[in-house]
Amino acid sequence: MISLLFIAQSFAADECDSKIPSEIFALKISEAKERLEKKDSQQFMLQVDALNDYVPCLIQPITSEQAAGYHLYTGIQFFLRQNESSAQLHFSAAKATNHPVSIPTSIFPEGHQLHSSFNKAPGLMNTETISGSEQSVFYFDGTQSNERPLYRPSIFQQLEGDELKMSMLLQPGDKLACSSCVVPESLLPQNQASLTSEPSVVEPEIVPVTTQPAVESPKSKKPSIMLIGAGGAAAFAASGFLLYRSTGLQLNTALGEVKNQDLDLSYDDIQSLNNRNKIGKTTFILSSAATLGFGVTWIIK
Repeated sequence: MISLLFIAQSFAADECDSKIPSEIFALKISEAKERLEKKDSQQFMLQVDALNDYVPCLIQPITSEQAAGYHLYTGIQFFLRQNESSAQLHFSAAKATNHPVSIPTSIFPEGHQLHSSFNKAPGLMNTETISGSEQSVFYFDGTQSNERPLYRPSIFQQLEGDELKMSMLLQPGDKLACSSCVVPESLLPQNQASLTSEPSVVEPEIVPVTTQPAVESPKSKKPSIMLIGAGGAAAFAASGFLLYRSTGLQLNTALGEVKNQDLDLSYDDIQSLNNRNKIGKTTFILSSAATLGFGVTWIIK
């Protein structure tokens, strides 16, 4: 889980079209606010989605005021999408920044359910202390701190010198495993070795490269299955044709003898030949059709 989380963050950072300074992040928050005030819900949703795309692309720590705006509008977006639980988590995060935030009454009048949801959002102030190398400085929602919020979402950023090494949105329950962090055991991934107070250097493990036998995919088996099916159908067709042909010759001979009054076969024998002839004919027709069908399918695949 944690490996996938941080790999996803790394890919997101690599795929950023451009690196985003905190001023641009603030501008996007203002644009979201403007769209909301104009009651343009579609564009408001798009602006908030863009904010979330910007988080892993940031190259500067954001301010706590920007974090408050981000969480407020993300919470409103979740509320409009009828996800009140996630909305209240972000409202709690917005309140925890200690910046004045509120639901705009010009858009959502007093008495609107959104005000009730915002007011009921709990504080969720529980934190856990993390530590790191001497070069690392940690920010949670724009505030420099080693106290990671446990039960509310927060924007986590790791700064080393003038370089922002990591920027990501941490959700409650996400494991924190940045490269130079030393975290309590309760926050470690299950498959991660216990960390000491001093960061250790792990030598890369050289893994020998072995050649694995190719595994045939189910899709690659289809042509061979089609060929087998076509061969079987063709065999049935050939058998049916031979039966039809042989019984037909016998019938013609028998009917000729009937005309000449020189009959060696009984009428029951002739009826049996006639039935076998019909069976051979039917088998030949159906098997030929099946062979054709297998052949067409094989060509298409």
